[in-house]
Formats: sequence, structure tokens, C-alpha cells
Amino acid sequence: RTALQVGIKHISQSCGATQVGNAELAGNFPERSPEDIIKSTGIASRPRAGEGQTAVSLAVQACRQLLQSEGLHLGDIDTLICATGTPGLITPSTACQVLAAIDPQAQCAAYDINAACSGYLYALGSAYDVLQSRPDARVLVVTTELLSPLLDPEDYTTAILFGDAATATLVCGEARLDGCGYRLQRPLLSGQADADGILRVPHR
Repeated sequence: RTALQVGIKHISQSCGATQVGNAELAGNFPERSPEDIIKSTGIASRPRAGEGQTAVSLAVQACRQLLQSEGLHLGDIDTLICATGTPGLITPSTACQVLAAIDPQAQCAAYDINAACSGYLYALGSAYDVLQSRPDARVLVVTTELLSPLLDPEDYTTAILFGDAATATLVCGEARLDGCGYRLQRPLLSGQADADGILRVPHR
């Protein structure tokens, strides 16, 4: 059968309380300049979490902003998918912790995906699949990462890249496309074996 249409209606974000610029990072690498960092990454600064901020609190902030902007409650959401590689706990899932923080009485399908930098695409693919069978549903796709505590400040390959932030995306099925500024096709997903760990952030 023909695939049902899926739309993205709203995206919100929240970031760590502080910003770390290239000049600060270059201080750890005497052979590198701030200009070298921006040439190799395109990043001028990256957010870092402040005291008390967690992957969950960043996600909750992004979700609350989205729900308020759309005039929705958590009870209007049918599925919550959270992409994160830095959960504070193995269980409960970050998705369920976000539910509990926003509305302890909320009930919906909620689960995590860990696909590192590709997590958002994998989560969008899962949202697309949900909405093929439930065209009247709303899916909340959340991404959240708290990588700064895991970084080695002396490892140039990772210290210059990662920050702490979260996003929330409202994805709607065919019956709710009004107001959706974008149409979503299912992402074409693929992974490559990486036994050597080209890019590694170990869990401490």
C-alpha cells in the first residue's frame, strides 16, 4: 500500500547553561589555534551543562517548551522516543524519566534509542513507523546528551566536538498534518562495523 504521509510540526531545544569557546579549548592544545578548531569542525562554541543540569532536565526543558508552544499536554502524546547515548540510569529509561518529570500520571509508549550521533535519524525512523499504523497519533522525538562529564579534555579529537543539549520534535501522522511545515520520508538507515573505535567516548 502507499505509505501514509508524516509531518514535522515543531522543534524546540534546550542547551547547557554555559558556552565553551574555541579560545578556551585551544589553551589545552598549544599546537592548535581557535581558528584551527573552527576550520576542522565548523563549531565556534559548544554548550556545557551547569550545576544541577542533567540529560533528563535538558530533555524536560525542551519538551515543556514544545508542549507550551503547541498548547498540548503530555496526555496528547501517543509515543515518546528518546535518543541518547548518555543516560543517567540504565533503567528506568530516560524517556520514562522525562514522562515522570513532566506529568507523573502520564502514560504512553516510551522508550530509548542509543545510536550516538545518528540517534535523531533513528528516532525519526521509529516515529515514521509508528505513524504508519496510527495516522491520528502524535510522536514526541527527544534527543538529549550530557557528554562533557565523559570527555577527556586532553583528547583533541573529542574535546573540541561535544557539548550538552537536548531537542524535542513533534511528529504527526497523516490525520494531523495541518500546521506541519515539513514532510518526513523514512530515513534510509545504515551502520558500519567499527571494531577499532574511530570515535570513542567511554562510559566512566
